[in-house]
Amino acid sequence: MTWTRREVAWGVALLLLASCGKAGIGEPCTKQGDCERGAICFNGKCESPDEADKVAPASDDGEAKGAEPSDATGWEVFRVSRDQKDPFLNVRAKRKSKSKLLAKLPEGTPVEVLETQGKWRKISVTDGEHEGKGGWVHTCCVKPAAARDLYWARLGPEDHSNSRGTPIESAAGILRQDRANYHKLDMRDDDDRHDLTFHDAEERAWLSKALKESLDDGTKGIVHKRQPLVEVVVYRDRVDVNILDPGPKHQMTWDEANELCMRRYCKCATGKGTCKHDRYETCMKARGQDTDGHGCGRNL
Repeated sequence: MTWTRREVAWGVALLLLASCGKAGIGEPCTKQGDCERGAICFNGKCESPDEADKVAPASDDGEAKGAEPSDATGWEVFRVSRDQKDPFLNVRAKRKSKSKLLAKLPEGTPVEVLETQGKWRKISVTDGEHEGKGGWVHTCCVKPAAARDLYWARLGPEDHSNSRGTPIESAAGILRQDRANYHKLDMRDDDDRHDLTFHDAEERAWLSKALKESLDDGTKGIVHKRQPLVEVVVYRDRVDVNILDPGPKHQMTWDEANELCMRRYCKCATGKGTCKHDRYETCMKARGQDTDGHGCGRNL
């Protein structure tokens, strides 16, 4: 059975898990933590996440099944139809939520992005009822037309270690852990936004694989060494990551740094090699930790 865009958008899976002291569906919020479990803070209100649109998992040869061309151009309005009271994207005269309202765009409206500043994009409508109109819209609700999803994530301290507390050494692993923390462990940073794609382990495994193929060295360095705010754009055949804010430098705890540096340079501790004391000390200092000149011997 083939679903239209509108039918899929209205196929909302309501998650109504009560949480004492938290705002419910439709109630005002300023950050994710204000909302009850299962709801998201979206455009100043707690809302139920839309789980209808999911990315197809990659096939064995690495190509996504039913992949759309990734070089398609143009942008479109998305994620607004789930708001049954006001299912539109507001176009403002300035980059302020209380600025003059110029137009209200429905789901799927095609637009051209002219400029991006922080959490706002300057757009021009390219077709439909409001063709030719333009102004500023929130980045939450426009995506490349060929993309399946778009979300933000703050890659905080918890995202840099796995559930066992072991430091994650790859940028792709950090981005995957962020979604595991969001969906599975309910560990969310205030800047995190809901995605429509990475609800289970299989989908997050595809995310990790796609990121290993698409991340450039500069982005990898920022993700690994800092706590950035990123924009993640999901296509059927790839994932693009844009740095919105590099954030503070990521500082490991002493235990995290020690575990990582021991694993790399103190193999004599497990009887599987030699200890490289100088490299261990350099590794620790690079992560802001003092070894008091003891090298690997301090930990044996």
